[in-house]
Amino acid sequence: MFLFVVKKCALVGVLTTLVFFPGKADAQSEITVETLRELSEGRSLVRAIREVETTGTPYLFEDFKAGHITLSNGVNSETLMMNFNVHKERVEVIQGDFALSIMSDRLAGFEFTDMESRYLFRNGYESRRLSPDEFVRVLAEGEVTALLRYSVSLQQDVPTYGVATQQDRYSHSQRLFIKKDGEIDRVRRMNERSILRSLDHYQDEMRDFILQEQLDLENSDHLERFFQHYNSFFED
Repeated sequence: MFLFVVKKCALVGVLTTLVFFPGKADAQSEITVETLRELSEGRSLVRAIREVETTGTPYLFEDFKAGHITLSNGVNSETLMMNFNVHKERVEVIQGDFALSIMSDRLAGFEFTDMESRYLFRNGYESRRLSPDEFVRVLAEGEVTALLRYSVSLQQDVPTYGVATQQDRYSHSQRLFIKKDGEIDRVRRMNERSILRSLDHYQDEMRDFILQEQLDLENSDHLERFFQHYNSFFED
């Protein structure tokens, strides 16, 4: 768990840079770190005005991970050290002592590559409870496409007895969506019963698979294995 403490009148030593990309580019070329620096605009120092203690993190991971981004025009980046700021809905790339914030409307997707499980994110999926602008993790594709929506909320001034500082807290949650037959529906709960009921076939086989593999379907990496196995029944 992250713990951030900001003292009064202290400077937060992070520079945030908004990055804008040109409208046209060669889809076969790569956007490099040097290009990211050249395209960056508008640095700002953040000043704290009161003593605040924040628990949790707005990011998907505790550490920045290797990965790459894909722009909406098809241009791919080289390998970057990056993280997904779920609370702000943006990808941040570490460069030296500051972070580049990549504007989400310029991205088609991004992927964390140095991982045991697949962490591929795309947007463009739309349903009653899912905006096409939101990035979701694509757990599996095939007979069904399993999508995981990460959310982080910030609770400010959390009541804490006997503490003078302001207490803020980041809280994480996940929502599962399944696309089949061209329709995207949210699975009401991330548990065995709800997920099995969302499937049209092989429910008994998938129940056995959960037991054999000792899967916890509230775990996103276990969910990935579950849906990849389900889709394998439909492969030629």
